[in-house]
Amino acid sequence: MKKEEAIISITKEIKKNKSYDNLPNDFNVQTYRSLHPDLIYYDNDEYLMKHYIEVGSKENRLYKLPDDFDPILYNKLNPDLGKLPNNKLIEHFKSFGIKENRMYKFPDDFDYDFYKLVYLNNNNNYNDEKIKKHYIDNGIIKKHWIKLPEDFDFKIYKKLNQDLEKLNETEIIKQFVKIGHKTRIYK
Repeated sequence: MKKEEAIISITKEIKKNKSYDNLPNDFNVQTYRSLHPDLIYYDNDEYLMKHYIEVGSKENRLYKLPDDFDPILYNKLNPDLGKLPNNKLIEHFKSFGIKENRMYKFPDDFDYDFYKLVYLNNNNNYNDEKIKKHYIDNGIIKKHWIKLPEDFDFKIYKKLNQDLEKLNETEIIKQFVKIGHKTRIYK
């Protein structure tokens, strides 16, 4: 039996004897501890399981690496990490990435239509996969936006900035993203 399997087996045994119904079946005390530097000195497994149930789950703390964690994508989304091998990327994510709230997967709120409009001149040769690739290969490094702010309204922005009156919606959005957000009010 591997060490990790043994730990999971012990965790299941403790769960049977105590009231840890809310503990995920694949909870691993060692991994939970290693993912959270503030817990590194706690060696009492029961305390850590109780901590996860009472505190960690409410704070959305990870108890294992996310199933969709991909070290290669993590590296592309965080180019400041340079060219690290996969094991070092995993360690970085566990030690720093979680705490720094670094992206490890493609953003769920990515607005493909917005990105295509602003950065790809609404070129119809770009489908969602090509847009995603463009963002990963170019947009991250250039700090491209993935969407407009939720509270942006081009009509209000245009009204507040009357010198932009003759611009259409597309031109307004591009102007706002390029410079307007730094120099003009929009709400």
